[in-house]
Amino acid sequence: VDDVLEASFRNNNIDTPLTKINRSQYQALSNKAATGQPTQYYVQRFIDKITVTLYLTPGSTEAGKFINYYYVKRIQDAGDYTNDADV
Repeated sequence: VDDVLEASFRNNNIDTPLTKINRSQYQALSNKAATGQPTQYYVQRFIDKITVTLYLTPGSTEAGKFINYYYVKRIQDAGDYTNDADV
């Protein structure tokens, strides 16, 4: 996974869209430990992985619920230049 494009929180078959926020917006949140139904998410990209942080942090009443998301997948490296490409 290279990036998360859209996400929603499913609670009792009702999808609630989550708003994607950037690093500065996430940093500006005052209480990152607040629990409840998530409304926002922040995607942090690394070379080999990504992390998705939800805000509000799901609490015990949100246990067993689902996050549905659409993502961009990274293209696999073809390797040496002498390799034949699958098209």
